[in-house]
Amino acid sequence: MNEKRSRAYQIPANIFDGPSLFGIPARNWIEASVLSFIPGLLFWNFVNFKDMSIKIILMVVLCLPLGAVALIGYNGESLTQFLRTYIRFRRNRRILEYRMDDEEDDGTDRSAFADLEDKIAELQLLYKDTKDKEKQKELKAEIKALEKELKTKKAELKKEAEAEAAQVKAELEEKRKQETEHADSLAEEEILRRVNLGETLDKKQRKAIYEEFRKKYVLSIPEAPSTDDGIQRNISAQEYMPIDRIEDRCIITKGGRFIRILCIAPINFPMLSAEQQNLTIDNFALLLRSCPVNIQLKTMAKSADVEGFIDAMQDRIAKEPNEKCRAMMQDYINTLRSNATQNGVTRQFFLILEYDEAQSTRTTTDKMRKLALDNAVTRAKQQLKRCNNVVYEFDEEQDEVDFLYNILFSQLERFNVYGMNYADKVEYCYNQAAAYPERQTTASDFIAPLSIDMTNSKYVVIDGVYYGYMYIPTNGYRSQVWGSWLFGAINAGGGIDVDIFLSRGERDKVRLATRRQINLSAAQLNGQNTNTDSFDAMLHKSRSANYIKNGLANGEDFFFATTIITVIAMSEEALFNRMRELSALFEDMDMKCVPANYHQEDAFLGTLPLCKVPDTIFALGHRNMLTSGAASMYPYASYELMDENGILMGTNLTNGSLVMPDVFDTARYKNANMFIVGSSGAGKTYNMLTQALHTREAGIQVFIIAPLKGKEFKRSCDAIGGEFIRIAPGSPHCINVMAIRKNDERTAMVSKILDSDDMEESILSEKISSLETLFEIMVPDISNEEEQLLNGHMMRTYRKFGITDNNSSLIDPENPGEYRLMPTLRDLSDDMEDDPRMTRIRNIMSKYVTGSAKNFSEQTNVSLDNKYIVIDLSAFERNKKMLPIAMYIALDFIMDKVKEDRTQNKRVFIDEIWRLVGKGATEEAAQAVLEMFKTFRGYGAGAVAVTQELADFFALEDGSYAQAILNSCSMGMIMSTEPVALNLLRHNLDLEQREVDIVQGLERGQALLVGSGSSVAIKIVSSKLEHQLITTDVHELHSMVDERMQELEEEEETLLTPGEQMTASRRGSPQLIPMSRKKVKL
Repeated sequence: MNEKRSRAYQIPANIFDGPSLFGIPARNWIEASVLSFIPGLLFWNFVNFKDMSIKIILMVVLCLPLGAVALIGYNGESLTQFLRTYIRFRRNRRILEYRMDDEEDDGTDRSAFADLEDKIAELQLLYKDTKDKEKQKELKAEIKALEKELKTKKAELKKEAEAEAAQVKAELEEKRKQETEHADSLAEEEILRRVNLGETLDKKQRKAIYEEFRKKYVLSIPEAPSTDDGIQRNISAQEYMPIDRIEDRCIITKGGRFIRILCIAPINFPMLSAEQQNLTIDNFALLLRSCPVNIQLKTMAKSADVEGFIDAMQDRIAKEPNEKCRAMMQDYINTLRSNATQNGVTRQFFLILEYDEAQSTRTTTDKMRKLALDNAVTRAKQQLKRCNNVVYEFDEEQDEVDFLYNILFSQLERFNVYGMNYADKVEYCYNQAAAYPERQTTASDFIAPLSIDMTNSKYVVIDGVYYGYMYIPTNGYRSQVWGSWLFGAINAGGGIDVDIFLSRGERDKVRLATRRQINLSAAQLNGQNTNTDSFDAMLHKSRSANYIKNGLANGEDFFFATTIITVIAMSEEALFNRMRELSALFEDMDMKCVPANYHQEDAFLGTLPLCKVPDTIFALGHRNMLTSGAASMYPYASYELMDENGILMGTNLTNGSLVMPDVFDTARYKNANMFIVGSSGAGKTYNMLTQALHTREAGIQVFIIAPLKGKEFKRSCDAIGGEFIRIAPGSPHCINVMAIRKNDERTAMVSKILDSDDMEESILSEKISSLETLFEIMVPDISNEEEQLLNGHMMRTYRKFGITDNNSSLIDPENPGEYRLMPTLRDLSDDMEDDPRMTRIRNIMSKYVTGSAKNFSEQTNVSLDNKYIVIDLSAFERNKKMLPIAMYIALDFIMDKVKEDRTQNKRVFIDEIWRLVGKGATEEAAQAVLEMFKTFRGYGAGAVAVTQELADFFALEDGSYAQAILNSCSMGMIMSTEPVALNLLRHNLDLEQREVDIVQGLERGQALLVGSGSSVAIKIVSSKLEHQLITTDVHELHSMVDERMQELEEEEETLLTPGEQMTASRRGSPQLIPMSRKKVKL
């Protein structure tokens, strides 16, 4: 059964958090009671008042606030927990720096004793070298004193560590004692229940019941992963990193854990149908069930990398002969850079797997661990394929190792104030290591930051960049969510990373815990007032336990989920602003996301791609989930369209990424054809011209046919050094429709290499066939007899000029390198003059011979060699019969150029194409245009159909030609349009309802890009210069004119005589010059 709506998923309340009242943990209640009772007791015994009522009021005023503070706690912790957290933070505050010191680590906290140990070592060398006994005696005494001092300090440190360990042990024992008492109370209730039922229990049976409940309770306590990962404190940045080495495609931590990282291509999840979304979540749930116990789902966002595009553009600028185009290409580079920095965001998505050490035995080797991870990776790839996610593959192991180093570098240093990339870091590492030839270079040397500042409780500063860590608290989740509900946070912008940790629980322990919770809730709910908040909380917990119990019975797994979100900014103020925005985003989702204050260091270590959730964050933010709920966190849902040689079209409205498809990539797109549709005022022409400029700036030939408002195209054409051809009465530009255009030598050579067939087709026959189509458009009711006669007259006219079906006859004998002089429509008309049967045809074509359109009957005097051609036909705008004919002639003229060199890409933009294939057009014209769309791909070309009158576009033959043209386009852009026109598009393009909703909400300058493998809503992007060249807004044009006139007036006012200029020059010398920005090489 197909699902028409996206499915909702349940996230049950935690059932492992121990006893609580009104949602507040029992520990907080105990601390509140103690903090209120002790001051109250002291106040009662030692403060005397005659009036007892005053004494009671003062005691309440003093004690209740203390109890309230203890009850609330701080930052999700009880007061004692926070106090311990604060002391730990104060003790561990430090700044780590990148060092290559060649020191051996003896496993102790060396930084506290380094000076003493170095001094002792120095004195011992002096003692050995000196022969003076008195000097030896002094040195020996000094060494002895220093060794005693060192021993004392080590003893003090050890004592502090033991005291801390004892404190932790005492707290754990106290907690165990409390939980044991609670278990004993439950056991007593069970014994009492059995006794009341008439059952006789001896001492041994009663003891067994106590042991059973204690066992159940102890087993139900969740254990977060151990904190011991071999991390050393107060050392260099490299030694602080928990990574030991990378081998056999695995990351091996200092704690001996084995990690594999998969890089995953996301899908456009929001644009899927409800049925497809539900299927994706179901398949992802299968992946979670087949993965190891602990996994990490990670997303990283950064500014779009456009350096490859820019390098290619710089090469084209060096080869571009047109000076104006070079200036526009440089402007295009600036546009790419600014959008990549300010708006453009690219994301990377990872699945991180950890080998489950619980499966290990004494005979398990590292090779066996890696093999187990390989098998897990294979299973994950198969399941991700079902989700339509592609996993990036590496043929060589070294390629994957380099990729892993790049990921780790990106995690720690993709933003840094030094402008350092990974290649720079590798070079810096080797340069530093050269000073210590005996020191072995480690994996951490290539990835560790130059500095890590952990002195602030609210953020970590890494290489001058601010990293703030947030998490979703245990009570911050909604009880009901939708598929990929973290999509908003993942796509919140650059510098927002999301880490999801999933740990599978043991089914037996979970079953026991659910039974205990169900029994406990039943006992607590019995006799309770149903109108209280405490009743609702207990009922919710009871239902959660039942939900988990039923889910386990239906084959689902149990997971602990923890979510950490990283916010990155270049300043403290910007960081706090972004963190507030992220909190507001979660509030809009009816969830919570809070800063990990005083736990920033733990969160920093946790976000490393090592599948390790910090204990402190786990305690504050873990949440119960079944497989379906965990799968609803599916993060691989941020679609990007940025091809290697793409053309900038805009930015993704959903996630801010640059949209740069390479329409000529035949491996991805079936052809380079495209359509742009939209209502008047939606920005259709603006969009077309922006694309045309960016296409030319990418080094691709551009042709534009402008049947309406051709003047709007002239400013941009002149700015890029293009050729503006205006066909109109009085215009000097002429196109001879009967001319056969000669190919250049390169085209002839390309044809000879690519075409293995030695038989040449008649060029004249092909030209006459094109002319016959033109006359069918010109004379829609032409008879078969007239058509036959016309063919004969055309052949005879060409023969008069020495041209026959033999292609060699085209060569001018007087100028062998050129073609003969070509006949014109006037010559054809003269040839038909003596034939009375052609009188009607001659009269119809007279306007093209001697009338207003005689530009088509003169020898061609325009060239198509320029790489940016605009043919303006707006002079025929009001003549509905002549405009389609003029458009066809221009298109046929361009077609000759398109066919020339199949190895060179070209794009042909046809504005208002409905004039040729829609209302009022002939079937011959529509068929000819359709054939062009179908054949352009074979010539390395792409056509762009642009129209706004969609009703007229679909008017001819019930829209069959319009439908065929849309189907021949591999990509299309739908801009804001009227509901009636949108219904036409929905029917002919099979748009989903969510795509229709997006189009209805589009603003001016926005579009829905369809057919690129998925749909993407984009904002059209242009530079300030391009905008000034393209805009048709009256107010903007008025402002541009006023600004230019003011500049001209200022130039006139500042004109000086030669003497005045010399005086001003002397007065201004010597002058200050701007200092260049010197790049410091690390």
